[in-house]
Amino acid sequence: FQAEDGIRDRSPSRGLGDVYKRQVRANDLGGLVREYNASLKKVTGPLNQRPGLVILHVLPVLEKIGALSTSSSERWLAGEFDNARTAIYARESIPRVLLSGATDNAVQILLKGMARRPPAIQEASLRALVEAGVSLGLGDAKLLFSQLGGRTLKSAAAQTARRLGLAADVLKNSKDPATRTWLEGEAYQSAAGKTDRLLVLLRLAKEQKLEGARAELVKLLGHRSGDLVGRAIEALAAIGPGDAIEKISAALDKPGADVQFRARALDALVDTPAGIEFAGGRAGGRRRSAVGRGGLLGGGSWVVWWWGGGGGFVVVWWGVWGGGGGGGGGW
Repeated sequence: FQAEDGIRDRSPSRGLGDVYKRQVRANDLGGLVREYNASLKKVTGPLNQRPGLVILHVLPVLEKIGALSTSSSERWLAGEFDNARTAIYARESIPRVLLSGATDNAVQILLKGMARRPPAIQEASLRALVEAGVSLGLGDAKLLFSQLGGRTLKSAAAQTARRLGLAADVLKNSKDPATRTWLEGEAYQSAAGKTDRLLVLLRLAKEQKLEGARAELVKLLGHRSGDLVGRAIEALAAIGPGDAIEKISAALDKPGADVQFRARALDALVDTPAGIEFAGGRAGGRRRSAVGRGGLLGGGSWVVWWWGGGGGFVVVWWGVWGGGGGGGGGW
């Protein structure tokens, strides 16, 4: 049996009792929508106070609507989520409410069309997915990935970096083996050269030590973006550079590679066995370097790098620093 308005629960109907319950929920939804509209009118005054008023007046009503857990309540929440006439600070509460309801389509509602939504709404959706610990299957992972890569204003760089970090955290929560395999290989082709997508993949490769991504990381060593090359080296260092050392060396020797880029790359390699071997070798070659424990960009005991050859000559401070360790150093 099914209620007259077409509301369907996730669980199968067990008879007339269930029909009655669904009809009651339909009436509840109508009343709660009216209560919601009334609550929005209480959100007035200075803009910096309105998010607090949303939590006080609007969120409790949204949670009641989410608790109905019917297809009608889900559809209503989805419509309000994309309602441009409703203030963003009210819509930001909806992703958590959708995910808390026992309905089937909440994740899809949040992911579909995400790229077209305001940045604050995108961030609220991703944060809700992370906090709920949602494990994306392969289809949903591809859907999320397809929403990344839009044009970014320089003034919004920090906000974009935050969103990309959240997107990486969502993908990292996936327990699906097929999703992990995709993130190690085919996802790099799906990135279609878009920097935002590649940044997410590089972060995942580094943090999750995705060994299967090694071949794709090596390819990125030839990328025109020094930032992406540096991140690829960091990911390879986390996995273990293996036989990629020579290609890393070629990336460091590339014309235009500046001191900061080289320091960042060498700092990533400093704690890997292959990096130590790379650092100490070839006294007669273009490259000469020596390394102790620690890192160039973080604290440590002592480090010295010098780099000769066509790429210039770099000497980095050595000695003991941080924590009042004493010691000396020099250029």
